Amino acid sequence: MHRRRFPDCAGIKRNPYHPHVSPPELLAAVRGLGLGGFHATHSGAAFVEVAAEGLTKAAGLALLCGKLGVAQADTLAFGDAPNDAEMLAWAGRGVAMESAHPEARAAADEVTLSNEEDGVAVVVERVLAELA
Repeated sequence: MHRRRFPDCAGIKRNPYHPHVSPPELLAAVRGLGLGGFHATHSGAAFVEVAAEGLTKAAGLALLCGKLGVAQADTLAFGDAPNDAEMLAWAGRGVAMESAHPEARAAADEVTLSNEEDGVAVVVERVLAELA
């Protein structure tokens, strides 16, 4: 099988998994390697997310906002996992879901209701009412 080489792998993301090691333990091991040049986090899934340093949801949102001419202060982001924390902190208004991981909750400006209780819709409706 021919493998394609990427001259600039800044956009490459890997998802290491181990059948007998939990994602938080695996994340601690990856972070404990003492290496630089990468960013590691997890989403609550059975794997760890490892990407080039600076390749985060926050960086993606900042890039998109720059392209669209949207001010950081005018952004609204929702999340529930550690891989959302930087985005929640970056957004003008970061909202964690009720069942969010403590890392996401700590990064958010507020916490909304659960998915089952339409937490995202509640906040969006409130924001739209504030704009009216």
